[in-house]
Amino acid sequence: MTAEHPFFAALAGNGHVLSRDFTTVRDMTSGWLEQLVKRGIVYAITTNPTSNDMVYASEPGLREKMRTLVAGGMRDATRIYDELFINSIIVPATAILEPVNRRMMGIAYERKSRRVVLQKETRFLHGYASYEFRHVFTKDPVVKREEDVIAAIAEIMRLSHLIMEKTGRKNFFIKVPATPAGIEAGARAISMGYNINFTLVASRKQYEATVEAAVRGKRDYAAGRGAGVLGQLRAVNDAKVRAAVARHEALVGVLPEVPDPGSEIGAESVSSDFVSRTDRVLDPLLLKAGRNDLVGKAGIAYVKAAIYPVFEAYFMEDAAKHLLGETWQQFAQRTGSRIQQIYWGSTGVKDANGAYTTDPKYTGQLKAPGTTNTAPPEVIDALSSMPVEQMPFDASLTIWDNRDVAARVLEEIAGLGIDIEARLHQVYLDGLASFAKSDAATFQKIEADIVNCVT
Repeated sequence: MTAEHPFFAALAGNGHVLSRDFTTVRDMTSGWLEQLVKRGIVYAITTNPTSNDMVYASEPGLREKMRTLVAGGMRDATRIYDELFINSIIVPATAILEPVNRRMMGIAYERKSRRVVLQKETRFLHGYASYEFRHVFTKDPVVKREEDVIAAIAEIMRLSHLIMEKTGRKNFFIKVPATPAGIEAGARAISMGYNINFTLVASRKQYEATVEAAVRGKRDYAAGRGAGVLGQLRAVNDAKVRAAVARHEALVGVLPEVPDPGSEIGAESVSSDFVSRTDRVLDPLLLKAGRNDLVGKAGIAYVKAAIYPVFEAYFMEDAAKHLLGETWQQFAQRTGSRIQQIYWGSTGVKDANGAYTTDPKYTGQLKAPGTTNTAPPEVIDALSSMPVEQMPFDASLTIWDNRDVAARVLEEIAGLGIDIEARLHQVYLDGLASFAKSDAATFQKIEADIVNCVT
């Protein structure tokens, strides 16, 4: 039996774990991910359009599989894309992560000489693989249109059904960009029992909107109101929506009036918040202003002073907002629902050439209960190979360290005339554009390969 790594076991004991970002096919076939999971180092995996584009371009095995699909008569690029990445990454990942998903785990931590239980022990807390859907379904970054919301829900359902059919498991998230339409679609999908990872979250306003969406969705799910959403979808005269509804009814049937979230996976959610991209957009402005002392500090400062306080306000028992007359703890105790965790995304440090380094800067300073660090493989490899006594930091929580300093950093940046929220909105827009570009590039490659195979 593989022994757990003591450092990461202690970290998980404090309610903070690591996820593997930029997941590749080799992670599945080499045994690398399986060993990291067995050693208690990695608790989840994520994919995104940029990593998928890199995987398709660099792993010849995918093109061989693509040619097999085309030879079998498949010509649709979307179907081929999903077959390749779901079969090669998500199917094996959900199998590898299933023991973690079924393990009884909670989130408890020590603060101010007392032990706080943020999430009572439950199954299905960790052990998820995240698969991102195409951004064409939430293409407007500013305006929420009902037709976009409906299209996004149908795509969430289609991908979820496809993954469930292939795996027989539910330990996966569909990653939905946190656009206005994406957030609303996510809330309604959660009410129907689907699992949503809200991604491309850059600002406090965006993050709070995803929390509100998740809480609303979980409340509606626990109250059996997801059936109403399904009824609304039935009335939509669109072939893709009708197909999604038909597959839902075939796989799920009629939604239960009073589901029991505590006994099975359902209506799970996380919110993926950018961190290092905050520094990348603000550092050039700080250098221009002659404030070298603030360079590289904004990302962590913003998380500590702006993002995590929202999480505390909604979920921590000593500060939780009353949501429809009860705190989150009261609601969770009554229904068995699990908390919406934060995934710290974009936590790698790049060198001058844009390559990720082993620098664990964002890993060491963002240890917080109820959060997962989606670290790049360079950092995971470096930390997992170190003896405990050589670790660059211990397993204690750091999210509350120097929060007053973090707030002053943000104040000083604002004092320079830099509108942080406007810059973070640009981070969000740039992230959307970047992922859309990667998505388009992958589909262009697949479509070109289809043509080459049939001519």
